[in-house]
Amino acid sequence: MKLKIASRYAFSSQNRHRRSSIRIAIGLLFCTFALNVVISFMIGLQDQRFSSIRQYQSYDAIIDVDDENLDTLYSKLQQEDYRVYKFSELPAILKGSGSESVFATIRAFDSDQAEDLPYEMYAGSISENGLSISYSTALLNNLKLKDDVPLTILKKGGTIPVVAMKTYSYISGIYSTPLSSFNSAYFLMDRSTLLKMAPYTETQLAVYGDVEKIEKIVGDSGVVHTWIEQNQSLYAAMKLEQFLMYLTLSVMSIIVLVNLHSSSKNLLNLKRNEIAMLSVMGLKKRDIVDIFTIQALIISTAGVLSGSILSILFLKNAASMIRLLYRITDGQFAIFSVPLKLDFSLVSCITIAAPILVLTYIMSYFESRRILKNDGMEILNNE
Repeated sequence: MKLKIASRYAFSSQNRHRRSSIRIAIGLLFCTFALNVVISFMIGLQDQRFSSIRQYQSYDAIIDVDDENLDTLYSKLQQEDYRVYKFSELPAILKGSGSESVFATIRAFDSDQAEDLPYEMYAGSISENGLSISYSTALLNNLKLKDDVPLTILKKGGTIPVVAMKTYSYISGIYSTPLSSFNSAYFLMDRSTLLKMAPYTETQLAVYGDVEKIEKIVGDSGVVHTWIEQNQSLYAAMKLEQFLMYLTLSVMSIIVLVNLHSSSKNLLNLKRNEIAMLSVMGLKKRDIVDIFTIQALIISTAGVLSGSILSILFLKNAASMIRLLYRITDGQFAIFSVPLKLDFSLVSCITIAAPILVLTYIMSYFESRRILKNDGMEILNNE
C-alpha cells in the first residue's frame, strides 16, 4: 500500500507535481552519467599510460645480474616461458643535421630478437653497426634512413668513472611507440655493437610476467626491480593526480547533493497539502513519513539508474566513436588518436549512487517529520 501511494506521488500522471519529480530525476541522470564517464576516462588514460610504461620503457621487471649468472638466468627464464631480453644502456649525444644536438639513451638489444621487441619499426631494422631512432626524432632533426651521424657516447671507463667517446654511426632504422617520452629519450642499437664500443657496459634482463614468480626464480642470482620502482617519481605523480581527480569529483558530488537537498525540500513543501490530507484522514505519522521517503527514493533511484545505464551505453561505444572522429578529422587532432580502453566500473557506480540514495533517504525522512510537526488542519487552512 505504501509503495503504491509513493509511486503515485512520484511519477503518476495523476500527480500534479509530476514535472518537479521528472526534473529531479533528469538532474540526477546527467550527474551520474557525467561522474561515471569522467572517472572512466581518467582511469582509462592512466591505465593506458601505465601499460605503455610497462610495455615500452620498464617492462614488468628489470633484473640486475652478474655476468657469470647472466646466461644461466636468461635460459632459466626462457624455459619458464617468460618473454625475456638482454639489454644494455648508455647515455649518448647525437649530432643532427641542424646545429642542435640530441641527448638520449642508447638501449641495445640482441638484433636476433628484434622482431620480438615491442617497438614498431617504421623503416629499416635494428642491425649491427647501425642506430635506430624514433620517427619523431628523425622528423625534428631532418634525419633519414642511411644517414651518417656523429655520435658521442658516455661509457664506463677502466680507471675513471665516465669517458666520452666520439664515433660515427648511421641510421639503420626508424621506430615508433605510443609513448612520446620514450621516443624522445631513447635510441636503439644492436647489443654486440654497443659492447664493442663500451666493453664495461652492464647487461640487464628485461622480463614480462608475474613479478612475484620472477623474484622466486631469480632468488639470490640477481636483483629484481619492478616497473613501479623504475618510475617512482612518475608513478607517485600520477597517483597524486588520481587523488586530486577524486577530490575534485567529491566536491562536485557535494554540490550535487546540496542541490538535491534543495530540490527534495521544495518538492516536499509542494506536497504539504497531500501530507496534511493523509494526516487528517487518520494515517499514522510513521506511515506518512515512509510514503514520502519511499517517493523520494523512487525518484532518486530512477535518475541514478538511468544515468548508470546511459553511462554503460556510452562507454561501450566510446572507443568506436573516438576512432570515427579521428577518421572524420583526418587525423588532425592528436587527442582522437589515443587508444583508450574504457570500461564501466561497478565499484565507481556504487560509490556515486550509494551516497545519493542514503542522503535522499535521510533528507526526505527528516523533512517529512518536520512538516508533520504542524497540525494537518492548520496546514490546510493556511494553504
